[in-house]
Amino acid sequence: MREYKEIFKQHVQVVAIQYRIGHGLTQEAMAELLHISPRAYCAMEQGDYSFSATTFAFFLLLLPPEEVSRFLIQFGNLIEQMEMGNEPLPV
Repeated sequence: MREYKEIFKQHVQVVAIQYRIGHGLTQEAMAELLHISPRAYCAMEQGDYSFSATTFAFFLLLLPPEEVSRFLIQFGNLIEQMEMGNEPLPV
């Protein structure tokens, strides 16, 4: 289970950073959209912190439905790679 949590944490981290940069947002602006402190958001980007379920829900609400679907499919692919004994590649 621990490996799944780490893969999920890294996947959320990569996708959140891509979203933030792609939308021209500062870390502070992204934190505001997610209803968390800028410090907590920065810690997530650095890999020190993982989103809570509530923060993750706010993140999903930012994404159009097709991007939510893509996020879940990519996560599923990462899990499949891990279960096949391959090192999952970041998105």
